[in-house]
Amino acid sequence: MTTIQGQTLTERQKGLAACAFPVGEPNVNYAQYFIGDSFVAPIKAANLSENEATVMSIVNVTFEPGCRNNWHIHHGAHQMLICVSGKGWYQEWGKAYIHSAGKSTTSPWGRLRLRRQSSYSADERYRHPGIDGPCGP
Repeated sequence: MTTIQGQTLTERQKGLAACAFPVGEPNVNYAQYFIGDSFVAPIKAANLSENEATVMSIVNVTFEPGCRNNWHIHHGAHQMLICVSGKGWYQEWGKAYIHSAGKSTTSPWGRLRLRRQSSYSADERYRHPGIDGPCGP
């Protein structure tokens, strides 16, 4: 079984289960953009059937304490992040926020966004669902 920081994933996931959003799986597909451990969980709307798709994607991202992602750009999407637990450090070009439970950040369509996020605390996980939609007026 895979371990991270000496715990099996099942033990870790039990510890992460306190949030209403799923923790998901280790973020192996985007690990190259993160320093530290993170988890991702795609969230599908309950009203959509198995074969239905949507133009809005929702993914819950969990940052382990001390984890951060590198500066990056999201092309062609309007994005909203809603912090559901912990605290995170969110930066855009020329702006910075402490993102805490119940707070959100958004980038309107057409704005170039350079973002970096990280867990704000050395002992607390930071979680946010990211909601992406197409750009356009």
